[in-house]
Amino acid sequence: MADYKSQQQLQVAPPNYSPLKPNELGGRLRVAWWEFNTTDDPTSTMVEDDEVILAVIPKGARILGIEWACEAGGANQVVDVGIRGNDGTGYYNEAGTLADDDNFFTIDGAVDIHAAGDPGLAANTLTNNYGYVTDKEVQITMKFFDDTGSTAVAADKDVNGHITYVVD
Repeated sequence: MADYKSQQQLQVAPPNYSPLKPNELGGRLRVAWWEFNTTDDPTSTMVEDDEVILAVIPKGARILGIEWACEAGGANQVVDVGIRGNDGTGYYNEAGTLADDDNFFTIDGAVDIHAAGDPGLAANTLTNNYGYVTDKEVQITMKFFDDTGSTAVAADKDVNGHITYVVD
């Protein structure tokens, strides 16, 4: 039976020892907690395509997951979780250019929030950019919409959650 090594273990193996980044080994796990109400926290009731800035994540952070719980959003209510540059110029995408992406962490499709207590998960698969490392300080956003094309966003709904990331 053969033994294989992860990319990180190959990096630290002799003779080519090279230290790992803190977001790969020995970094500190951080949690950014967030909560809001779809009516009380914005200046007016949210409408379709409104975005909430959930947290600002520092440069060099490896994002491990985003989780939330909410009150029943109602039929057809969904959310996308995205990313944008905190300085207003976008995040660095794979091509190395600046862009914003309102479904960066929910590429597989918007997450349904129609029922109370439905656990929301984002950035929890490779397709949804699990382990993404920020090249600059970024905002993590949540965009609400009705997947039937209506402009309604459920009023007076509490949403709580957290983002876990590693940085040092």
